[in-house]
Amino acid sequence: MTGVSTDISASFVKPGGKLGEEVFIESKVVGMGPSFNSSKKNFGSSTTAFTGKTLAYTRTEFRNKVGGLVAFGSTWNMVYITPLPILTLV
Repeated sequence: MTGVSTDISASFVKPGGKLGEEVFIESKVVGMGPSFNSSKKNFGSSTTAFTGKTLAYTRTEFRNKVGGLVAFGSTWNMVYITPLPILTLV
């Protein structure tokens, strides 16, 4: 799976802490749009397999040691998904 970011944003809410303190990062794919030229779709499960292009929206949050939101960001990515080749054993 390869892709290109079509939109990137970042917002800084407050200082993250002092030098040497930990910052916790959580990132997830929030949603994926329908594919173009899709050959197989199964939107009811987490294993969607298709070829073509689709948009994926991701969000990332940075939190300080007490759980306070420090910064967040999001991206829209054009994702190109190609299936694995089918091997034939002889």
